[in-house]
Amino acid sequence: MAVTQEIGPSQRGGLYHLPENELAIGSTLGGPKVACIIKATGALQTVYSVDFGQSLFGAVVVRHYDEDAGVYLAQDKLGTFTLHPEHQEHHFPLPLNISVHETIFGSGSIWFDYGKLNLCLPEPCVAPTAAASI
Repeated sequence: MAVTQEIGPSQRGGLYHLPENELAIGSTLGGPKVACIIKATGALQTVYSVDFGQSLFGAVVVRHYDEDAGVYLAQDKLGTFTLHPEHQEHHFPLPLNISVHETIFGSGSIWFDYGKLNLCLPEPCVAPTAAASI
């Protein structure tokens, strides 16, 4: 069960830490220029522009690959979400002892950080990331 962690000087803001299997629906992040709807899986569902009055693009899927073998690295264990008022974080493990930390901000503009891969390996490993809008 998720419990709110109070934040800010007034303690009126809150953030939530919860396992992936307890996030029933996705999040909506927004600001004066854009709104971002995120699926319960952590994938982007749509990004809407207030200025244009329409969606800029639809669902975005991010995948990680083992560059040497050319194999898709599928998530094999449950991860966690941290929901902040202004952004969402998704932490999850991949095979080869890779820990992924994805962050999506939705304020004045949408900003995605899918570049943090923590490798716990005895030797360097390259795990390219590919994103596609579908």
